[in-house]
Amino acid sequence: MAAPGGGRTARLLISCPDRPGIVAAVSSFLFRHGANIVSSDQHSTDPEAGRFFMRMEFSAADMDLQGDDLEAAFRLDVADSFEMRWRMSHPGDRKRMAILVSRYEHCVLDLLWRWRRGSLDADLVLVASNHPDLEDDVRSFGVPYEH
Repeated sequence: MAAPGGGRTARLLISCPDRPGIVAAVSSFLFRHGANIVSSDQHSTDPEAGRFFMRMEFSAADMDLQGDDLEAAFRLDVADSFEMRWRMSHPGDRKRMAILVSRYEHCVLDLLWRWRRGSLDADLVLVASNHPDLEDDVRSFGVPYEH
């Protein structure tokens, strides 16, 4: 996903006990390190005693920290104090993907061909189905099949 200025976005997913200051702490941390927040969504299950969830995308192109250094600083400066469960994905990280399929082959075969040609930006690690019908087709692509 392209960010303003041609950079690529990184993503931060957060879950923690809700309390005041979470949004301010996260956005201030990113600002201090040179990020530009391009999207932010958050909600709470209950502001008094619920869980807080956030998904934030930011341009990482001009940041003073990258990768593992950025994650270590975030953990120390923000995540630990808010008891966060969190995950950060960086531009260029390949995703692991599984396909869930039933009996019909047209969609799964299309996805398998796209994956084989390299047009899916992901590592296909599994096809899972509630029927055994497509096992031979899937295994011919070298992908594990679970029924």
